[in-house]
Amino acid sequence: MKDQYIMQVRKMLSVSQKKKHEIIRDLEEIFASAREHEESDQEVIDRLGSPQDYVESIQAQLEIRPRSIKKNLLPVYIASFIGILFLVIFAISFIVRTKTKGIIGQAVSTTSIVLNTSLYSWLPIMLLALGIMIMIAVLIRIIKTTKKRV
Repeated sequence: MKDQYIMQVRKMLSVSQKKKHEIIRDLEEIFASAREHEESDQEVIDRLGSPQDYVESIQAQLEIRPRSIKKNLLPVYIASFIGILFLVIFAISFIVRTKTKGIIGQAVSTTSIVLNTSLYSWLPIMLLALGIMIMIAVLIRIIKTTKKRV
C-alpha cells in the first residue's frame, strides 16, 4: 500500500530528478516515523490525502506551477504553420501546373508542346508529402503532450 502510494506520487511529480528523489525520501521518512509512533500506513495515507492531493500540496509549497500548455505547444504551432504553408504551396503549384499545360509564352491559342522537367513534375507531390509528414508529426506531438498532462 505504502509502496503503491509512493510510486503514484513519483509518477505525478513534475520536478527535477534531484528534487523528486528528495521528496520521495521525505515521504519514506514520514512513513518510517509514523511506524515508530505505531501509526499504520493506511492512517498515514489518510492523513496525507490522495497521491494527487499530496503532489499538489508539495508543488504549492515549492511554488511549482504546472507547465503552460502554450509553452509546450509552441513547436506544434510552428510546425502546423509550416505544414499548412507546404499544403498551400502544393495547391497553388498544382493549379498553376494544370492551368498552364500546353501554353507557351503569349500564344493566343494552346499548343501541343508540353514542357516536362523532372523537378517541376514532382514538386507538387514532394510538397504534398512534406506537408502530410509535418502534419502527422504535429498530431503525434499533440497526442504525446496531452497524454503527459493527463
